[in-house]
Formats: sequence, C-alpha cells, structure tokens
Amino acid sequence: LVEPLSAPLSPEEQIQHPYTLGTTRIDPKHDRSFGKREELSLIMLVYNPKLTGDQMPDVSIEYNFHAKTESGEEFFNKTNPQQFNAQSLPPGFSVTLGHQIVAGQSVPLTLFPAGEYRLEILVTDNEAGTSVIRNVNFTVRET
Repeated sequence: LVEPLSAPLSPEEQIQHPYTLGTTRIDPKHDRSFGKREELSLIMLVYNPKLTGDQMPDVSIEYNFHAKTESGEEFFNKTNPQQFNAQSLPPGFSVTLGHQIVAGQSVPLTLFPAGEYRLEILVTDNEAGTSVIRNVNFTVRET
C-alpha cells in the first residue's frame, strides 16, 4: 500500500512508520502473492549516481516482466522506462543537498494470467555507463 499524506510525520510517528518517505507512507506487503484485482506497487531509491557537468543525475529504469513456464521463462510485458535527469527532475533537485531519486510504479495485474512471474528491474546510470539488475519474483492468483 502506498498512501499520500498531507504532511510529513513527526519524529515519533516516523518511528512507528519507518517506511514513510516525506509525505508518502509505504506499507510493505510481506508476501509476494497477488490477486488479479490487485496492483503490484514498487518503490525504490537510487543512490550514488554519477553527476553530469550540471551536477544532475542521468538515470533510466526499465521494468520487464517475464512469465515462468514449464519450458523456462518468456518475456511477457514491460512498462515505459523512467528517466531521472535534468529534464525530468524538479527544479532545485540536488543530490549534494540530500535529495534522493525515488523510483517506482504501480502495475495493475488484471491482464496478467494467473501464474509465476519475474520482474527484471534494470537501472542504468547513463553518465557512469553502468547498470545493475534486480529481480523480483511474484505470483498472480486468479482471485
């Protein structure tokens, strides 16, 4: 569950809700099984990007879904890549001031057939010329 808040939490409230970032409260799901009427919501922080000459990051993130089949895996679907750079980040964004790249998406699972999946998340630091891949396995149930 990802829920917007009207104001940041107090220090005492933050202790009770450690997954709150600014005005976004995150209630993590503790299993990786979802019904077709649910959404797969992802939040992640991208840290230590190499900065461009104008002191901005240049990061792209791709989300590729693979269905697990009896014969292995096959590509199922993908979402549009996310870009975090001087053109897409808000004015005043500054890694040196402690601002963070908060990436993520919510993907409705209504079009996913029931089964096992692997989400491949490819994070590319375009300025550094480096990439990292993270995988998330999950299940879509009929109900």
